[in-house]
Amino acid sequence: MKVYHYSPATMEYIGSSLADENPLEKGQYLVPANATTKQPLEDVPDDHVNLFDGGWYLELDLRGAVYWMPDGSKHTIKSIGQPLPDGASTEEPLPEPEPLPTPDAVPQSCTPRQVRIALNELGDREIVESVVAAANQDVQDSWEYSTVYKRQDPMILELSEVLGWDDNKLDALFTLAATK
Repeated sequence: MKVYHYSPATMEYIGSSLADENPLEKGQYLVPANATTKQPLEDVPDDHVNLFDGGWYLELDLRGAVYWMPDGSKHTIKSIGQPLPDGASTEEPLPEPEPLPTPDAVPQSCTPRQVRIALNELGDREIVESVVAAANQDVQDSWEYSTVYKRQDPMILELSEVLGWDDNKLDALFTLAATK
């Protein structure tokens, strides 16, 4: 005789086996604890499970499903019968795009080292240094000996004018330099 086992903790179907014959009563079989002779329901959907409570019935089973709430918090379903909450999504949300820098977000000063590294990355260092070399002594001294380059410094504004750079190009330089 076949018996059907269920978990004592969750009452869900976990498998079947053949029952042992009762050695004291010929033709009778022993039904172990947490088992029944009642056959579980067939054609169980993937998102359901057979549960036993004196008889078999189907219950929603999304255990292990990961979902995200509108606030971006990530959760995992841990219990039989627990549905996805209202507003939940099983698709991981895309990260929020980085906000574009606003004019107020453009750094107003950087170190000479930061500016030189940014110029290297932009491919503009050689042209900038050639313009500095051709400029007056005050510009050359400011370029060489300043410990901070300020966005509105006359030397920076003069160099950008000679180079034909607009405010956007200069803002991009200082924004990049601040990351170095």
